[in-house]
Amino acid sequence: MPVEVKDQWKQLAEGYLSARRQLCGVCVLIDIRRGVASDDRSLLAYLDSLGLPYLLALTKADKLARGPRLQRARDVAASMPGVACVATSARLGEGVDELWDAIHAAAAAGAQPGAHEDR
Repeated sequence: MPVEVKDQWKQLAEGYLSARRQLCGVCVLIDIRRGVASDDRSLLAYLDSLGLPYLLALTKADKLARGPRLQRARDVAASMPGVACVATSARLGEGVDELWDAIHAAAAAGAQPGAHEDR
């Protein structure tokens, strides 16, 4: 992707994330085959700077055999302590219920009085 296009997307995303006061969390999509890349880490650092909680949906889990999929999910979770990481496959429907449970839990926590008042 050209640098100019990446910069435009970055500005758009940062504007949205910083301006949406009712936003109580973000579900960040990460390709399980490549793990958390440097661009992903930049986004997560930005979310941290906003005090905005997030969880990771590890996508395309069906592209890996069971053993490597479980190991990659463990590796990503170990590299992101305290962050919910859910391996998912849209094609097979795997992990979708768990992802919705994590999203509902995050939304409920973010909906508490006083949550994100500093944003």
